[in-house]
Amino acid sequence: MPDDRQREFRILAVGVALAWLLLFAPVGGDAKHPAAYSRVMHVSSYFEPAVDSVALEVVAHLFKALFFPTEMPPTFTTPAELFDWTVSQLRKRST
Repeated sequence: MPDDRQREFRILAVGVALAWLLLFAPVGGDAKHPAAYSRVMHVSSYFEPAVDSVALEVVAHLFKALFFPTEMPPTFTTPAELFDWTVSQLRKRST
């Protein structure tokens, strides 16, 4: 099991990689690949972030800035809530 710093680094690295992939992959998926939302949900299910994960918050803001920059998120108390909202916004755009 990775320590907290390693976990945070992994969340950040995978989040940046997903953002890069989603910039070039079809949002709704294609015959060979699932929809972007499905990819993010699958990969992020392995994150196991801390309650106050800075990396998860940064990834949520990265996705928001890249894919829906004019959308204003509600106020959340945890990074996980912000990330979940961000992923739900990705889902809305993939359908």
